[in-house]
Amino acid sequence: MTTTPLSTVNAMTPRDRLNSLIESAASSVQPTLENLSDGCVRVCIGDTCGTVSSHHLVEPKINQLRQATQKP
Repeated sequence: MTTTPLSTVNAMTPRDRLNSLIESAASSVQPTLENLSDGCVRVCIGDTCGTVSSHHLVEPKINQLRQATQKP
């Protein structure tokens, strides 16, 4: 029975490296918040924005926007 060296199994493919780089870049972009006149909060990460009705929803929206910007 032959075995595959461990270094071969853990080697990242070029696509994995690119995805990792995209994820790192997306997570390093700081979100911007804007309080709207109706009491809502606009949350933007780069060019991707969303609106929430309350400040306690800002953190989940940031996580959601980061996931959306990480998908190729």
